[in-house]
Amino acid sequence: MSSYEAFNDDENSFGMSADEEDIMNSMLIKTELAPPTRLSKSILYDLISNFYSRNGIKCWSERGVPHFITSNAFVAKCYVHIFAGFIADCFLEGCENESGLRLDANEKLYIIEIGAGFGKFAFYFLKILHEISSTLRFPMNRICYVMTDIVQSNIDFYKTQQNLKPFIDEGIIDFGRFDATADVSLTLQVSGVEISSKNPAVNPIVFITNYVFDSLPNDIFQVRDSQLYEGLITLGSCRENETDPNDPKFMEFMQNKFTYKRIKNELEYYLNCEGKKTELEFQLSLILNFYKQYFSECSGLGDAAASFILPVGGMKMLYNLSKLCENRMIMITSDKGTFNPDNFYGLKDPFIAVDGTLSLMVNYHALRLYFLKQGGLVLHNKVDDTNLNTSCFISSGPKKDEATIPHAEDVLDSVSDKRLKRFPNCVLAFDDLISFGPGDFYRLQQRIGSFAYPSIRDVNMVLNVSNWDPDIYFKFRETILHCFFAANLDVRKDLLKNIDKVWSNFFYFHLSNDIAFELGRFYFGCGSFKKSISYFEKSIDLFGCHHITLHNMGLAYHCLGNRDKAEHYFRKSRM
Repeated sequence: MSSYEAFNDDENSFGMSADEEDIMNSMLIKTELAPPTRLSKSILYDLISNFYSRNGIKCWSERGVPHFITSNAFVAKCYVHIFAGFIADCFLEGCENESGLRLDANEKLYIIEIGAGFGKFAFYFLKILHEISSTLRFPMNRICYVMTDIVQSNIDFYKTQQNLKPFIDEGIIDFGRFDATADVSLTLQVSGVEISSKNPAVNPIVFITNYVFDSLPNDIFQVRDSQLYEGLITLGSCRENETDPNDPKFMEFMQNKFTYKRIKNELEYYLNCEGKKTELEFQLSLILNFYKQYFSECSGLGDAAASFILPVGGMKMLYNLSKLCENRMIMITSDKGTFNPDNFYGLKDPFIAVDGTLSLMVNYHALRLYFLKQGGLVLHNKVDDTNLNTSCFISSGPKKDEATIPHAEDVLDSVSDKRLKRFPNCVLAFDDLISFGPGDFYRLQQRIGSFAYPSIRDVNMVLNVSNWDPDIYFKFRETILHCFFAANLDVRKDLLKNIDKVWSNFFYFHLSNDIAFELGRFYFGCGSFKKSISYFEKSIDLFGCHHITLHNMGLAYHCLGNRDKAEHYFRKSRM
């Protein structure tokens, strides 16, 4: 997926067929909803906000917002290892003097997930954290995982989730409503603690932001002939007389076009309503100037045209979060985007993806500049993967801003590498992650799933890599069921030894796959009829009675020689 669509301001000189003209006419804006507007100020982001507020948890269960790519046991395990490495680094001798970070075991260590979705990632993270708690250099009962969302009904849903209940009862989970681009304080709904600039967290805060940046406001720019241009969006519909952009069907008909206007002075582009600059707006102006200079003078390719997105909403979120912890934080994030500025060459309009909601690619390079300028450091994929980039940002506390940001990428790399030496354990864990990371895992399971007849050895391998993720098991359930006895002894032993981990990882959601039923089928096929019955009972408890489940229970009891119960379930299956 490209972050941009091709831009050409010349007329089509080749002509179009009648069919092509019909297609083009159907894509024309017939109803303009607003005049040309700066992207971050456009109604596009009102549409996104309204979509999440209107649909709540249904965003993931019914409205098609993707979640598996980061809400799985594999990604959670990778994040937990980075977290453990960070804790180890904070206890290194001299760490406080060298990096400005310290951990006080008598105070809470907050892990705050911004936009917790429907809670599945939090469940996996805490489950795996519990499993390695004996190796942590920090007491588990002083760790608090905070699930946040902008929609209160989602938070209310988290509180009732049975999978999260053990952690809630243990006091490890708290909740809070948080608007990433507006709020500068966070009130925890269980403990009542307020975290703010007036009452910052004592320990550094760990932030998790999966697929958050791509939905936050952006601005778009182009550099042509050493001049900077702002992009203005006209948002509309290919339907005539469009009246309600919040109509769920509107996204099917949404069209947009971009125009570009020269900016006379980029250092004055970001001013508040009083004509002044806040600290954040000053940072934005410097980064905007960086890109103008980079693409005008420092590209190494001569004067070249470029188009880029500036993640103003993402930087606003980072700025707001820094107030909760005096800028002492680590953020682990995965999203679609790029950290390579060379991807911005060419005159192109940004591509707005419709994947349940609306989103744009993330300019991780700009976020990297933001962190480096404040004395922080950045870890990211060695190979740029625009479909899914995983990054880690670390900031050690208030730092004096550097006067300028160097334009040369090798200088930026040198600055970052020097700072990375303060966090050897975190770097090691991150390097392990990106040697085979979330994007690699996602492609691996997709590739094996594309085979008409995947081998059970390959399926067993991807299950192990996934940390026995239930969605992976469900995807390959037929291969496991039908090829189990054809597998060699080692594969059969490994499946029998670990298959119950699939159930321990199961996160119940009202539209979840019926993993209990599938595990019941597996154990029935293996001749373990008692275990088969126990899983069929779990299936009935969670998903209700189904005649096939009841019939299978009758078969299992028949195989055990219990004729009365077999007849009972056979009768029920026919009712």
